[in-house]
Amino acid sequence: MSNPVTYAYSTWQPDAAGADSGHPITQTDPMGAGTSNDAAGWVRLLESQMRRRSSVACQWEEWLGINTPYSPSPNAPVYIAGNQFRLTGDWTVASAGFYSPIAVVGRRVQAFTNGSPSPNGILGTITAATVAAGATTVTVAWDSAASIDSSLTEVQFGIPTPGVAIIPSVSLYKANLQAITGSATPDTSLIFTMAAQDRWMAKFVLFLNWTIGSGGNFTVTVSGPSGATYNMGVSTSGLAASSGSSPSITFSSTNNVIEVLLFAACGSTPGSVTLQYQESAGPSQVLAGSFMTAQRVTGA
Repeated sequence: MSNPVTYAYSTWQPDAAGADSGHPITQTDPMGAGTSNDAAGWVRLLESQMRRRSSVACQWEEWLGINTPYSPSPNAPVYIAGNQFRLTGDWTVASAGFYSPIAVVGRRVQAFTNGSPSPNGILGTITAATVAAGATTVTVAWDSAASIDSSLTEVQFGIPTPGVAIIPSVSLYKANLQAITGSATPDTSLIFTMAAQDRWMAKFVLFLNWTIGSGGNFTVTVSGPSGATYNMGVSTSGLAASSGSSPSITFSSTNNVIEVLLFAACGSTPGSVTLQYQESAGPSQVLAGSFMTAQRVTGA
């Protein structure tokens, strides 16, 4: 015999303590629904909180803040910039409480502010996580033009697939063009961060704009943490690859779309890796839509 009871948990709203808009039964609830101390009201509050904390499809972990080793604390995430927030403790390593690292490059996050409240918030992907003075600074590439602000109240982390480790990866594109001149200019958005002893591979596809036939050239170099080494190449004809601690490749202005391939090996000092550009024959541009994919790898 099938169960005749339909459980309405999935349709309830996470606001039982306020508007109570997801009433599970009816307005004629015989237990006096809506009063502060009735049994049905307390059940609704409990289930509503469960709904809020598990989020849609139970795909987010809710942390108001932590102290090592990941014990609950009243410390909410602290706003730093539109793409950065700070958390108490070291979120980049496994804890004594058997939690794996939480702030991992490539992990999805959801943030709530006054302008983007629960349950939708702002979605993004962690691109860097660094630890200093007992706190973790997390950098995020948000999915849209929105950003967090000082009204930040909570951050939730995407729950990994059971049994599948998070492999740090970053996929970014340039939302705005970037002007390049005669001096070395670091890329403003296509950046990834390596931890100590990490190995990463990355591909940059750059759309360039300059005067064809000007006789000049365009140079790409790499800047990164102290002690890191690189292998770099450009997938266009007639150019050799470059390697070492400061690789550099120069090519003519007849190439307006280039693909830069990079292997980066970090030493004992972690840090961010970015391309630097230089134009020898007048101003040029790296156009919006240029993009990068990067992923941590292991040897074989």
